[in-house]
Amino acid sequence: CREKIEAGYMPEKLLFADVRTGDIIAQAFSDIRAAKLTSRVTYIDANNRFGIYIGIDGKYDIYMGDIDEFDTKLAFAAGIVDKLATLPEGSENGDIDVSEINKGIFTPK
Repeated sequence: CREKIEAGYMPEKLLFADVRTGDIIAQAFSDIRAAKLTSRVTYIDANNRFGIYIGIDGKYDIYMGDIDEFDTKLAFAAGIVDKLATLPEGSENGDIDVSEINKGIFTPK
């Protein structure tokens, strides 16, 4: 089933109590697919539409903020993760905040 999801196949539409949440998840997933990050993203948490989180590589919890400029924030987050991987301490798990696209904050766990 994972292969089908990575290829963009959704067998049925998911229903949410709040329609906006479904729209947010759909846009986030679309941006993740477009950025070719589906194999790296482990979860999308949109319980709060103004506080969206994604997991990358099973090591990083990324605070994205709201859905505005999600594609830009996603590229920024992926760049930070890739840069962290090149550092000696890059094997650390941590939290990354890219909710403001002009700065990123990494906090090791």
